[in-house]
Amino acid sequence: MSVAVALLGGQGSASAQEIVLRYATQMPAKHHLTQADYRFAKAVADKTKGRVKIEVYPAGQLYKGTALVNAVRTGALDMGIVYGGAMAGMIPLIDVFDIPFVFSDYRTIQGHWNGDVGKIIRKQAMDKGIKVLSFGAYGDSFAIVNSKRPLRAPADFAGLKIRGNTGMYTEALKALGASPVRISSSEVYAALQRGTIDGAATGLGSIVSRKWFEVSKHASITSAGYSVWPVMIGAKKWASLPDDVKAVMQAAATDNEEHIISLVEQKDQKYTASIEGKLDTFKLSDSERAAWQKALAPVEKIFVERTGKDGEEILRLVR
Repeated sequence: MSVAVALLGGQGSASAQEIVLRYATQMPAKHHLTQADYRFAKAVADKTKGRVKIEVYPAGQLYKGTALVNAVRTGALDMGIVYGGAMAGMIPLIDVFDIPFVFSDYRTIQGHWNGDVGKIIRKQAMDKGIKVLSFGAYGDSFAIVNSKRPLRAPADFAGLKIRGNTGMYTEALKALGASPVRISSSEVYAALQRGTIDGAATGLGSIVSRKWFEVSKHASITSAGYSVWPVMIGAKKWASLPDDVKAVMQAAATDNEEHIISLVEQKDQKYTASIEGKLDTFKLSDSERAAWQKALAPVEKIFVERTGKDGEEILRLVR
């Protein structure tokens, strides 16, 4: 009897030490961001010898968008990854990463993320109850598909209803002359098929993985934006974790960020080749890029209007 009690007590102690964290994403299981989420979870489990188990729930099974952000903040969800624009209501400065033509690639973004710009944004997130560990690289994020006509110049957007994938990209579509529509990515295929929207702005990966090429004719690859997807954990949950677990999770998140950036550069090349094989595809020349940049200048002004002196300072740091 005493031996049995001792064994049960030991099992209870081991069980109590196990840490299970629920992690949500709205991206499909096969998307490169979700595959990286699984990689992150495995790394943490391996480094903690199974002490920490991160359960990844893909495809919006639990939460998506701003609901995911609020769930992490309130503790209804432990962890998650979401597009930066979903955090803009709480942390307006994060929209700087979605202003078209401000950043040329993810290496540039990573430099600022690890510098003063990132420190300011992460502090604001922590003040709101969210610890940001790293970011996921979505890929070339402002590609536009449609079935009406090739979109080569700002004038080509007149009269078109186009889905915007973030707040800043919605403003960009408006500046180009389109009528932006905000719907979730899961609704876009049917909306394109029915003709309730004429086109959609998104990342290259979504065009391929969500098969929007089946309900579109033209694609414009602008290389104007590279969205960041912050990897989050609730601040209270983070504070409750042992220091050694925190160190493992932060190291794994940082390593995963580097992995995703290297991966997405290759993925974008494959996505582009796939799109070119299925749609009439257009890429901006230098002169056309200059015309788009001029048309999109109001987006930066809108960002500053929303963020005030803090936004001006963030842009100064970026430049």
